[in-house]
Parts: sequence; C-alpha cells; structure tokens
Amino acid sequence: MDTRQALKDSRGFSLIELMISLLIFSLAMSAIYQLLNSNTKSYSSQENIVTRNQDLRAALAFMVREIRMAGCDPTAKGDIGFKDDTGVTSGNGTDLNSIRFELDITDTAGTGDPDGKTDNPDEDINYYITTISGVQVLARRTADGDEQALAENVTALAFKYYNEAGTELTNNPEVSDTDLEDITTVELSITAETPKIDPILKTKRSKTVSSRIDIRNANL
Repeated sequence: MDTRQALKDSRGFSLIELMISLLIFSLAMSAIYQLLNSNTKSYSSQENIVTRNQDLRAALAFMVREIRMAGCDPTAKGDIGFKDDTGVTSGNGTDLNSIRFELDITDTAGTGDPDGKTDNPDEDINYYITTISGVQVLARRTADGDEQALAENVTALAFKYYNEAGTELTNNPEVSDTDLEDITTVELSITAETPKIDPILKTKRSKTVSSRIDIRNANL
C-alpha cells in the first residue's frame, strides 16, 4: 500500500465529524434525561395522589359507619342522638362544618351491654377540622377529650341535614335544637389536598368525596 494512502486512512475523525458526533450524543442524552425526568415526575405525582385518596376513602368510610349509628338507643332511654356544642371543649356541635352525636353501645366500663348512658368516650363523638402539629386535619374527638387526626391535609368538611320528609334542616350556621331530633339523613363531604406539591402541576391537587347517610336509629 502506498505510504501516503496509509497516512490518509489513519487520520481519524475530522473536527467537524467530532462536533457532529458530540451533537448527536448530546441530543440523545437530553432525550433520555427528559424521558427519565418525566417518568419520575409521573411516579411522584401518582404516589402523591394515592396517599391523598387512601386517606380520604378511609376517613369517609369510618365516619359513615359511625354517623349511621347516631342515636343508637337499645334501652329506649331517649335524648340520644345529634347534639349541639354544649359541653364540648372544642365548641363544634352539629352544624355546617362539624358534627356531634351520641350513641349507647356499651356500659360505662366499655365492656358490657348498652346501659342507657352515653358516658363512655366512644359514645359521644365529635368530628371537625383543626390544626395539629402545623397540619390541618379532620379530627375525631371523644367525650374524654381525646383528639385524633383521622385524615391530614383536609381543607373542607361540610354537612347537610334532612328530616324524614326530605326537608333540609341546616340553618346557618347550626341546626336548631328543636330540629336535632328530626335528623334522618346526613349529607357529608370531605375535601383534601395532596400532602406535597404536584411535580407536574406545580400545585397541590384537591379532591372531594361525599356520601349521603341514612340514620338507622332515626324515629325509632
């Protein structure tokens, strides 16, 4: 082989060829990064939404189960049902944004059958929104003053109350004392947002769940 031809063939890439190769490589790496970044954001967004939805569903199911039992009075004592905020430290009774009710499900010690009293902690229940450790929560408070967070990042809690004829009893802001005993249906709505800012929308995502609850012990 001619020496000049051999030198020509061994020169390697020219500067232009190298720059073109680097440009193609950069474009490929940028595309891969964008894909990975998009997938990461999508995963974080879904994880954020799942956390919020699970909290909402659990809170709604728990509240529906307890509210449905409001007024449980196996011994026919009477005066057991929805209550105002009298005697409640938090000041949240049966109104537009909170609810309080009694039920007789056990004895004073909490180990026996209903006894016609509602002095067991889980027989006087109050739901409302408050702030615990800097986080706005849906709280459940019992007669002994025990306050627990049922769900976090709750931004709204709303109630509507109806009698047997379907007439709404809600007066702003409370149900009147004379109407408390006529409540047969409660409409409940809970609104919560994701615990973290959504990486795609750059804001927190909000969701509302609701349920219409027929009170089992109404008018019995």
